[in-house]
Amino acid sequence: MAGWGWGWGWIRLGRGAGALALAASLAACAGPGAWLEGTWLGGGSDGGAPAAAPAPAAPPSDPASAASARAAAGSGSVPAESAAASGPSEPGSVALQPVHDPRADATLADALDRLDAARARSLTLAQAWPLALARDPAYQAAISARLAFGTFRDQGLALLLPQVQAGYSRSRINGLRRQPWLFGRTIESVLEYDSTSAYVQLQQPLLDAGRYASYRWANARADQGDADWAAARSDLALRLSKAWFQLLAAQSTVALREGLADSLEAQAAGQQALFAHSEGSITDARQIQARLANARADVIGARADLDVAQRALQAIIGVTDRSPVLSIAQDRTPADPAGRASTEAPGQTPAEAPDLAAAAAAAEAPDQTPAAMPVFAPPLLEPARLVDWLDQARARNTQIDADQAKVRVAEADVWRAASRHAPTLNLVAAWAKADSENLSTLSQRTNTYVLGLQLNVPIFSGGYDSALHAQTRDQARQAAHTLDATVERTLVEVTRQYSNVTGGEERIRALESAVRAGRSSLAAARKVYRHGLGSILDLLRKQDYLFQARAQLIQARLDYLQARVALEVAAGRDLAEVFERIGAVGL
Repeated sequence: MAGWGWGWGWIRLGRGAGALALAASLAACAGPGAWLEGTWLGGGSDGGAPAAAPAPAAPPSDPASAASARAAAGSGSVPAESAAASGPSEPGSVALQPVHDPRADATLADALDRLDAARARSLTLAQAWPLALARDPAYQAAISARLAFGTFRDQGLALLLPQVQAGYSRSRINGLRRQPWLFGRTIESVLEYDSTSAYVQLQQPLLDAGRYASYRWANARADQGDADWAAARSDLALRLSKAWFQLLAAQSTVALREGLADSLEAQAAGQQALFAHSEGSITDARQIQARLANARADVIGARADLDVAQRALQAIIGVTDRSPVLSIAQDRTPADPAGRASTEAPGQTPAEAPDLAAAAAAAEAPDQTPAAMPVFAPPLLEPARLVDWLDQARARNTQIDADQAKVRVAEADVWRAASRHAPTLNLVAAWAKADSENLSTLSQRTNTYVLGLQLNVPIFSGGYDSALHAQTRDQARQAAHTLDATVERTLVEVTRQYSNVTGGEERIRALESAVRAGRSSLAAARKVYRHGLGSILDLLRKQDYLFQARAQLIQARLDYLQARVALEVAAGRDLAEVFERIGAVGL
């Protein structure tokens, strides 16, 4: 039966856009070897496919053999003398030592190398952007709001066009009419007739400041809808990039912590075997066990953070709980609840599966190949000067544009309130036709044509118009102050993100040096411990240092990319182009 190694399966985000897959890339900690989507992730420091496993060795009987066992514990190997003799290998299967854990040769440095190699075939940031535009609920609400605001243009234009109305009425009159007559007498007559009337009236404003002010206000409101939509689009870009980079950070954290836990688990097994043969101290074994327990707890917390980060991204790009991303991400091999992946490639028979034993010798030294430290090459920052970024933000920032639109709406409101004091002059044209409209025109038919001017002069409204005018002036000043605050806040944000970008480059270079130094330091500590000169505590410290340096490097790179996105969004750059350039940067 093939050996097991740590690894996660695939994560898929929806069926749209060609069923784009977001691979968790967590099989980087798959011990000395694993397969991901048919690709060999490698094992040991050289990353190559392992060769055939050697036969189990006999228990050591001399000091040299004991020193070799001590070296194996320092490098994360399980000594062969603690294993029982394995049976003959079946044809077409991989011969493995029963007690030799394949993960034993996977040092922390090797796991970090495979973390970088397992990021292929994932959903890119540029591909997630159209999904967010099509499915994010908040952005869809902004689109609906924009369409609603767009109707203000038609409403404002309608106020300046002629108003035509028509009416028709028909009534049945029944009653008794009494008329005074001579000598106090009255004459009574029975009324029973039909009364009809119809009219058509046209009214065209000629001089109406209120209608024109309302027309300006309606256009300002429509412009505000466009500006709010653009601001919502920029906000979506920031939310998407934040959720995206948080998910990448969570994935990297899980991979790093699982790699550290794998390394500690292999070392704990080796140290326990040494102690069983009276070659190691119980203190060293317990120190590794305690550190391993903490590492496993950290893995559990990191996986929980990964689930939260994944759900946050799903909410933006519109993936539901029934999408394949959840079922595949939670799919584990039934034989191992820890989620270890088989080292056999998908569709490969045991006879074709690569052997895992040859990676032991490669774990002796740290990997210094270029693949061990992927090149981080973000696009060139253009323009390079902060003042140019500030000028672009003043001119094209969407939130500034939205607040400027609100200022224009407030100013139009002031004109609307002031126009209530002005007289209005309208052109009126009407035609009316009546039959027995009233008693004086009983049994008479009339046709009436009217063409004239209608003048209305407001005199007194109880102080309402004056109070409304004062209110709108104060609201206009409030909108202007809000705009000033938005401009200053935007410039501060641009300055902050520009500093994060420029300072982030230097921090990344420093952390890259720290990771290289950590790899060398860990390799030296393994050699010292292998020769019996160092303690297991020193080795654990070197591992922790490398883990922290690598985690800080990944976080620094993600922070840099997030700052680049925020800087370019604040400057009003084309968002699709921004995601295309930033998403192409490898970590």
